[in-house]
This record gives sequence, C-alpha cells and structure tokens, in this order.
Amino acid sequence: MSKTTAITSMRLHLVGVPQIECEARGAVPLAPSDAVVLVWLAIEGPTSRARMASLLWPASSEAQARAALRQRLRRLSQTAGVELTGSGATLRLCESTVHDLGGSDEILGDLRLPDSPELDTWLQAQREQRRTRQRDELLAQAQQLEDAGRADAALPVALDLLRREPLSEAAHRRVMRLHYLCGDRASALVAFDHCEKVLKDEVGAKPSDETLEVLATIEAQTGASLPAMRRSVPASVLRPPRMIGRDRELGQLEQAWAIGHVAAVIGEAGMGKSRLLHDFMQRRDGLVRAAGRPGDAGVPFATLARLLRAVGEQAQVAMPAMGSETRQAIARVLPELGDAPARHSEGQRLRLCFAISSYLSASGVRGLVVDDLHFADMASLEMLQSLIDGEGAQEDAATPTRWVLAFRPAEAETPLLQFQQALAETAQLAPIPVAPLNEASLAQLVDDLSLPDVHGAALAPKLLQRTGGNPLFVLETLKLAWVEQRLAQLTEGSVQLRPVSVGQLIEARMARLSPEALALARVASIAAVDFTIGLAEAVLRASAIQFTDALKE
Repeated sequence: MSKTTAITSMRLHLVGVPQIECEARGAVPLAPSDAVVLVWLAIEGPTSRARMASLLWPASSEAQARAALRQRLRRLSQTAGVELTGSGATLRLCESTVHDLGGSDEILGDLRLPDSPELDTWLQAQREQRRTRQRDELLAQAQQLEDAGRADAALPVALDLLRREPLSEAAHRRVMRLHYLCGDRASALVAFDHCEKVLKDEVGAKPSDETLEVLATIEAQTGASLPAMRRSVPASVLRPPRMIGRDRELGQLEQAWAIGHVAAVIGEAGMGKSRLLHDFMQRRDGLVRAAGRPGDAGVPFATLARLLRAVGEQAQVAMPAMGSETRQAIARVLPELGDAPARHSEGQRLRLCFAISSYLSASGVRGLVVDDLHFADMASLEMLQSLIDGEGAQEDAATPTRWVLAFRPAEAETPLLQFQQALAETAQLAPIPVAPLNEASLAQLVDDLSLPDVHGAALAPKLLQRTGGNPLFVLETLKLAWVEQRLAQLTEGSVQLRPVSVGQLIEARMARLSPEALALARVASIAAVDFTIGLAEAVLRASAIQFTDALKE
C-alpha cells in the first residue's frame, strides 16, 4: 500500500483508549505520551517541537526533552507506518488524518499526566469545557422539549444529564418532574428516593424546599400542576439593550484615541469594560480586537498570538504574502507560519518586533484593541510594550497603529503593573477608570430591561446597597430573582440574593488579599454600614497608620 493511501485511510481514536486505525494494520494501540501529542495538535494546532518537548518533560533539560521527543515521534511513525506530525521544527497533524474528538465530551478516557503538570492541567480543562458545553446543550434540549409538552422525549435527555451530573439536585428534580408528567408516579417517587440518598451519602445534605415541593405534588395525586420550572432569563437581562452610565468613560476613550494616546480602560471584574470597548468599536472601521484568557500566563506569547491571528483574519495583506524573513521571525509566535529560529536572543527579539511592526503597518488595521490584558503572559506584555513604544516601527509608516487596552487593576509586583508603569513613564498612557454605576444609572438600567412590574426608581437603591453599583452583580442578582420568581420581594427588600457567580468572583478576589487586608475585610464584612477606622483599630488592636496599606488594598 502506498504512503498516500495509508495517510488517506488513517483514523485516530482519542476519546477512550487511544489507538490508530488504518486499513493495512487495523487498530494499533497508542502510548499515552504519543496520544497526548496527537490530542494537543488536534485541538491547539501547529506547535513548535521545543514547546511540545517542554510540556511533556518539564523536569528535563531542553536537550534531553528534545531528544526524548524525537525518539517518541520516531516510534509513533513506526507504529502508524506513516509520518503523522511532520518532520520540521513545527509539529502539525497531517491534513488527511481524521480523529474522533469532534463533539465528544471525553478525551483519552481518564488518563492523567502527573509528570507533566501543565499538560495535565490543560487536559483537565479541555475535558471540563467539553462537559460544560454538552451539559448546556442537553439542558436547552430538555427544556425545549418540556416546554413543547413532550415530556416523554425530554425524559431520556434528563436521564443523560443526571448520568453526567449525579450530584446535581436540579438534575434529579427534573427527572422527578418528567416521570410525573409522563404519568409514571411510581418512577417519580423512586427518583426522589434516589435523590435523597445521593444527597445524604455523597453531599451530606437534605433535599431543598424546591425538591420537596415537587415531591408534595407527586404524593398528593390530585392532578395539581407541578411547581413551575425555573424560567428562562429574558434576553434583555442577558445582554442589556444599551450601555448605561458610561458617557464619561466613552468620552475619555474618544479623546485618548483622537490624540493618539494608549487608552487603558481599568476596572474590576463586572464593571462593563468589554461592553465599553464593543460600543467604541462599533463607531469605527479597521479595528481588530483580541482578549487574554485564563491560562495565558503559562504559555509564552499566547495573548500576542491570538492578537496576530485576529489581525490576519482582517488584514488587507495576508501573512503568507510577507517576506520569508518576516514569516520566519513571526513563526516564533505563530508556529503555523513555518520553522522558527532555533535559538532565542536579543537580536531575534528585535527582529520579531520589527517583523510584527512591519506586518501591522502593511495590514491596513487602524487600531488594536486588547481586552482582559490581566490574563496576558509576560512575553506578550513585553512585546506589546515594545510595539507601543514604536520599537522596530518603520519611519515611513503612513499611520501609526493606535492601541486600546482593558484590564483589571494591576496587583503589586506583577508583569502587568510593570507594563502599566512603563507606559505611564513615557506619557503615552491615558488611564480610564471605570467606576460603579450610581443610583440614577441603575434605575435607568433596570427600566431598560423592561421586566414586568419592576420599576427602576424603586429597585435601584436596594440594588446599589446590595451590589455597590457593579453592573455584573446587578444583572446576576436580577437573573436569580427572575428565575426564582422573587423580583417583587427584591423590590420590597425582604429577600437578599447572592448569585453563585458573584460569590465566586468575590471569593477569588479575596483569596488574593494579603493577611493584613483580609483581616481588615473581615472586620468590614461583619460591621457592614457601621464600619469605621476607629472600630477597625479597636478590633485589630493596631493604629490606623499600621494598616494603611491593607486599607488601600
């Protein structure tokens, strides 16, 4: 059989037990390290050999890791009978190779990689993302079928959801409901017994009032309708129809753009930085947006690569049309462009900066917008600083590229803070702080959502007190109140809601506080509106001057 035929008929099984299937040899098992390489390339795309080697053998020297990778790839080629990953400095799956990862929520069964922690973390994150996506799709399908009165069709979907999340009380409750709606009271009661046992044995909890309410209806056998499922959240709450209370920030952004300064939109999570950037971009052509993502910090040039790929999708000049030297330099960031220089040096960094500047100048892009820069890796931040400083820029460039950045307040002693300070020292940075919404803006925001029997003027003071004017906290609180049908109680002030997503954000932020700041935050949390500096001094048995830094933090 020819090599071409072998490649054409090659199929990778990467969902469960990894193996290669081809017409000539049938199914051949894959070693775990080989399977992980193929999974990475199937999901992440072309990757340099150096990067792949460091991921697989982080405890080894660069030379040892590269030698081990060469040996593994040689054995993989022998196992497959063909070259699956290419022979250059950049690894990539052969175009004719197919795999079964597609829409599966599983990857390599339950394989773990204790000796390759970064790869293991990546693998677990990929599995979780896939499980979350499939769960959301099944939830939507089950709800749609039930809303259409097709409980019999919704039940298998609900059982699949329960299989995936056996500790989810909501999943148990849905199965109870659907058994009841299908006329099978006995199965509905068995479903409750199973729910009660799982909660007791695995979680150490009792069924919630909502579950007991469904049980009471099932046991009554009166034909009464079941309590309503949680309602779908109105589209206006998921995405408010217009931006509210940001005229000042938008004006500052426009002014910074007009004079060519680097606009830096700075605000805590949930303040609406991304919405502000979106509305700003809607007013202009030729802008390209990219964003940092959680996990970028551990992957050199991850954020910059995402930005350059976004430019490539919109550029008037395609990256392959650039000169070979430019492509080779940028291949250090974008492996799909070819082989990158084998060694890193200051000279290569300058060549990379010059190559990117040249490409941006020729691309036709007027401005670059980088959101969530607090997630960016150090290498990307350093290169962005060089690009913004004009290092490597051509003197005859017709129009300098303009920059708009958005990030959360930088923590002390972080690359982001160093990046911010370096730009500020050159007088290029125009900081645009995004403040919480005031009561008037909150009232306008609530009225814009057009929720029935909800008036912004009445609800805004209570929302301001509960959320501090953070737009995300406001919307998450309204979502929960809508779903649990407690909007009226929220307006009256007789219920206090704490959405899970808001709690997670607060807990994540608190986890980054120093011990001194955390102690002060605990005092403020307990004292609430009665908090004063004098109270903090008495409780902490320290003078105000001693916890000045903690208070600022």
